[in-house]
Amino acid sequence: MKREKFGARRSYALAASLSAALGLAIAQPDVRGPDYYSFGDSLSDTGNLSQLFPGDVVSELYYRGVYSNGPAWIDIISRNQALYPGLDDLQLTPSTNGINFAHAGAKTIGEHSRGIDVSTLDQIQAFEDLITEQTIAVSDEDIFIVWTGPNDYTGRDSALPEERVGVVVRAIEFGIHQLIDNGARTIAVLNMPDLSLTPAAKQQDAEVQEELRVLSDIHNDELARVVARIRSTNRARVVQIDIDGLYKDVTNDPSRFGFGNVDEGCLSLLKILEDCPTDQMFYDPVHPAYGLHSLIAVTVLDELENLRF
Repeated sequence: MKREKFGARRSYALAASLSAALGLAIAQPDVRGPDYYSFGDSLSDTGNLSQLFPGDVVSELYYRGVYSNGPAWIDIISRNQALYPGLDDLQLTPSTNGINFAHAGAKTIGEHSRGIDVSTLDQIQAFEDLITEQTIAVSDEDIFIVWTGPNDYTGRDSALPEERVGVVVRAIEFGIHQLIDNGARTIAVLNMPDLSLTPAAKQQDAEVQEELRVLSDIHNDELARVVARIRSTNRARVVQIDIDGLYKDVTNDPSRFGFGNVDEGCLSLLKILEDCPTDQMFYDPVHPAYGLHSLIAVTVLDELENLRF
C-alpha cells in the first residue's frame, strides 16, 4: 500500500489525540503511514507484560494492559502496533502498524524482576533477530522510539550517581547504534522525566527526592550528549524529545495544561479507570494518567514533524 507523507499522518494523529481528549470520534483515513517500533518499559507497554501474566492486578485496575486509565501515548500515535509478549510470541497481522517491544518493569540492561529477559537491549536484539530472519522489513519512513531508564534507578545502592547513569546511558547508546545497523533511519529518544516528581517520590524524605532529582538530571545530560554524538555521524535522523521538560512544565503550572492534582495518583484516591478525574497528572504512584499520555503523544508528534520528512 502506498504510504502517505508523514505530515498528513501527523495531522490525523494530532487531531485524533485532541478529539479523544474531548470525547469526540474521528474516522481514520484509508492510509497506512509509517510503521512505529517502540522499545522501553511500562510507560510504553500496551499489553505485553499483562499477556505474559494474565490475571494480575493490572487487568482489574488498568486499561487493557496499559499502566494507566486509558490508551498510552504510543497507542495514540500509532493506533495498531503488534504486541510481542516475552519477545517470543509476535502477534503480527497485515493490519498492524509496527511492533511494540516495550515491557512493563523492563530495565535498560539486566534481568526483569519476574526473571524474564525483556530489557530494552533484549528488545532491540529481538528486533534485530526479526530483521535477520526476514520476518519483517523496515522502510526509511518507519519511526523508532526508545524510552527507557526509570527502572534502572529503583532501589538504592553504593554506586555513585555518575557510575549508575554511565552504565545505563552507554547501554542506550549501544542499542541506538544496533537499531541503525539494522535499518532504522528515524529515531526518537525520549529523555527521562524527573523521578522526584512522581507521587511515590513525594512520599519519600527530602534526601531520597534529591537523589532522584540528581539522577534524573545526570541521566538526561548524558543522554543529550549521546544523541548529539550519534546525530553527528549522519547515519540516521535522531531527535531527543524533552519529556522531562514537559513533566516539569505541567508540575509548575498545572492549570495551563488542564491539570489540577499533580501530587496524588487516582488509585490512591480510589478513583479507578473512568472514575479518574481528567485533571489528574498521575494514575498511580508512578504512571501518568491518560491526560498526560495525550500530552506526551502531542509532544512526540510535534518533535517528529520538526525532522522535516
